[in-house]
Amino acid sequence: MGTLLLLLTILACGSDDPVLTAVSPADRAPAAGEGSAGSEAPANEPAAVKAVRERREAREKRASRAGMDAGYAKPKGVYVDALYFGGRDWVNAREEALRQFGSLTVEEALPDGARLYTHERGTLRVAEGRIQALDIPLPEPLRRSEALAVLNIPQVVDAYRPYVLEFRLLNVHGFRRIQLVRAARDSEDIVRVHAWKFLNRER
Repeated sequence: MGTLLLLLTILACGSDDPVLTAVSPADRAPAAGEGSAGSEAPANEPAAVKAVRERREAREKRASRAGMDAGYAKPKGVYVDALYFGGRDWVNAREEALRQFGSLTVEEALPDGARLYTHERGTLRVAEGRIQALDIPLPEPLRRSEALAVLNIPQVVDAYRPYVLEFRLLNVHGFRRIQLVRAARDSEDIVRVHAWKFLNRER
């Protein structure tokens, strides 16, 4: 009993220095800049932090699915980049469509299941989540080569099929059909371009 009292007295009169306890790596909070993208979230992650992380991961996944979308920039001198939009996933292209086509004015469901999105500077037809066709009035009448250039479609030589009201291109640059609408009967000036990436029977 005397020995126990002596031990308690020694402990009570011990140093006031703080006691250091070991912390396991799992319990240690990461320092600023530590951690890597894609690492697993801690089990006790706060709800607010989890929500921010999940939104960031969703953005990264969308950018990954979009491929070149993340670093895309419209080429200089192009009015609307038809070559970019044709066949593209609509979810990934919506923001860029607003930038190039302007504000959305009408959204319409079609009997065949497709949807039409009419913007200030043109209309996009979306079928099964992809941009099927583009209808783009030009800002001014242009010659055929110029009309294609402002839509970022490379010029096609000796492939035009002339009609009274349009010139038509078939199976060029990944488009099944491109219609260049004339300003008037037999005019050489183009006022509108309607480009089909794929046709209904190919859906």
